[in-house]
Amino acid sequence: MSFFGRPPIDEAPETSQVLIQTLYEAPQTCHCCRNWSVDPGASLEEENKALVARMRKNYSEGRTMSLDSVVIQNASLKQTVREVFEGYKGMKPSMKKFVFKAPFHPFYFRWARFTEILERQQRSPQPAPATYSQLLHDLLLEELQKDMTEVELLLANKSITYRRLWAIFQPGERAVSTKDGVHEFFVINYCEYKESHMEIHAKYVDWDGTSFGYANKTLRVDRFAGTRHIAELEVFPASFHPLKKELELQAIARGKKFQTLGLGHQHKAYDGLVKYTVGRRKVTKSMKGRIVLDKVAYMRETRKDTELVALTAGAIMPDIDVGDYEHIRPEPLSAQTMINALEGDIQFDKVASKIKARRSLNRKSQDLTDDQLMLCSATVHGFFLELNRWAKFEVESVKDIEWDDEVFSTLLLPEGYKTLMLSFVHGQEGNMPQTKELEQSRGLGLNILLAGRPGTGKSFTVEAVAEHTRRPLYRLSAAELGQDAKAVEERLQMVLELSEKWDAILLLEDCDGFLQDRAIVGVALRLFDFFKGLMFLTSNHPEAIDSAMQSRINLRLNYPDLNASFRENIWKQLIWSLGQANTLSNDDFAKLRALEMNGRQIKNVAKFAVLFATREREAFCMQHIELVLEATRNGLSS
Repeated sequence: MSFFGRPPIDEAPETSQVLIQTLYEAPQTCHCCRNWSVDPGASLEEENKALVARMRKNYSEGRTMSLDSVVIQNASLKQTVREVFEGYKGMKPSMKKFVFKAPFHPFYFRWARFTEILERQQRSPQPAPATYSQLLHDLLLEELQKDMTEVELLLANKSITYRRLWAIFQPGERAVSTKDGVHEFFVINYCEYKESHMEIHAKYVDWDGTSFGYANKTLRVDRFAGTRHIAELEVFPASFHPLKKELELQAIARGKKFQTLGLGHQHKAYDGLVKYTVGRRKVTKSMKGRIVLDKVAYMRETRKDTELVALTAGAIMPDIDVGDYEHIRPEPLSAQTMINALEGDIQFDKVASKIKARRSLNRKSQDLTDDQLMLCSATVHGFFLELNRWAKFEVESVKDIEWDDEVFSTLLLPEGYKTLMLSFVHGQEGNMPQTKELEQSRGLGLNILLAGRPGTGKSFTVEAVAEHTRRPLYRLSAAELGQDAKAVEERLQMVLELSEKWDAILLLEDCDGFLQDRAIVGVALRLFDFFKGLMFLTSNHPEAIDSAMQSRINLRLNYPDLNASFRENIWKQLIWSLGQANTLSNDDFAKLRALEMNGRQIKNVAKFAVLFATREREAFCMQHIELVLEATRNGLSS
């Protein structure tokens, strides 16, 4: 049901005879077109008729013929029709004739407007326009009357059948769809029936990293039997929603937030549904963590472009098809070269149109109206830092970060480590040269190696530094980079570029896992030399790191194994952070400090012990820790 304009034939003069010429389907003269005649075998003379009604063979519903299409050739009637369909695209004044094809749904949606124009013409001293309009009005009323009567009865009960479902989706009107508890508004463009469902083609407002514009969205309503309440459909006109006003206000507020979140790249907190892909599989999970919103980087890394059209009033309306049936001539085999050239021109035109559209968007004002804010996307795009994946996020679940200003002060490290580390970090922040040669500068980054056995606090140190400096933490493991030098180079270059762009702290965990291979080391050295950010590397086996790589380390901190005093302090801090302060005695902590455990093991035991007590609805105590220890390492006695 999409509408596209096509080239015309000669226009009938204004003095054309005031009558409807009825033509009938005759035997075909080619394989692609219908042939029309006054009667089978008669010659076709329709050029001087104001209005031509084409009848085709139809043996359904006890009939032999039905109205196939209406050809409008009279100048004043064409002007009337253009007024009826004001806002639609495709009806050019230069066209010699307009051809409307059954089932004439566009006239159904604009019938009240057509009737109003006809009544105005009937009051005019010029009788000709009203005469032509009345002919068309009467002809189409006979075709549409049954639809109008049935739909009117259904809408009186706010219900609809699948057969008449098209009648509620008027182009240019707003529709509402609810998914995962989120209500979204769209502007209806057109709808069409498929084998098992109806597709509603609509538009909404999105952001492509530089501009706002209209994007396309295809919604669907599955086939159903009998009648259904309109407000129970998967998508339906917003006018039928019982909470329409309330939802509109919510959508406008969300649109304002969407508009703000689109500016640049932003480090945010998130707690809601995360949508991403793993291979070809789409995943939706409820997750909590830190994100970086960056539409430009999202489109580049996922190769998913957002094609937008300018925010003009006409952009939300469809093209209306008023062209005649096309005659398709078979191409001779010798014309293949011409076809290939034509396809090349088409591809060039598509690219040129896309560039032109982008330039047009960039010239438009980005002050959104309430109607446009209401249509803004309910999701934003970016990078989930904990998941290391590009994803879509719900606008309403994006929050400002509540920074933990205590985490760095509670970090347990050997004396002098924190002061030394912060002096390096803050020194690197303040000494970045501001010159146009910055892009070619080498050695401007800061690489800090944290070496020690697992569970001694290396990764937690970097987390605390990121929290203290209020910067994103982009963490990556050697396993994620792989062992292929080319793949490592591509992934590492992307990671370093994003870390610089976002002013993120880069944490490369277990770096000894890939900084042994000479080919990979060569790649890493070249990329690290031009990295201008802050990178922490952690290693359980620092002696395995290539010597050339070790020469690029600005600061190395060795993490000793935890002694009893450190272990006791870790237990106390974790129990306190889990909301269970003053629940254990000094004797309990004395037993716990004697256990040979690293920081990661202590964290896991404490977390699961508190979780177990909560689920059992019991007051947390030492017994819960003993139960977890018994299940994992045979209890305290070991």
